[in-house]
Amino acid sequence: MSGINEDFKNTLAPANGANSIPPQVATSTVTGAGVDCDGRHDCFAQLHVGTVSGPSPTLDVKLQESDTSGGTYADITGATFVQITASSKLSLINFKRSKRWVRALGTIGGASPSFAFGVAIHGKLRVF
Repeated sequence: MSGINEDFKNTLAPANGANSIPPQVATSTVTGAGVDCDGRHDCFAQLHVGTVSGPSPTLDVKLQESDTSGGTYADITGATFVQITASSKLSLINFKRSKRWVRALGTIGGASPSFAFGVAIHGKLRVF
């Protein structure tokens, strides 16, 4: 059998383990690690949210890009997840990057908020 999805899992390239923000429990803003997206296209990000607690908690996650892993990051236009206020959520977004490195930034708000969450970044390998 042949087709575009024959080897789908092996054409998705999770660089650096894909986790910009590894699964964790956080109570304040989390700046993710840069993920090397060199040689990848059709990029997307996954936001996994477990237990959420606190009065009126909010989690706003956006993606940023940079030319180098330790460089200055800027927001990627349109690469923002819908605000999270409740437990047990999975969100996916597609995005177009123009720079090599991509990271997630999770801003947490509310009174004594707590979020169990993680963000993974993927892209399809370019086949030449």
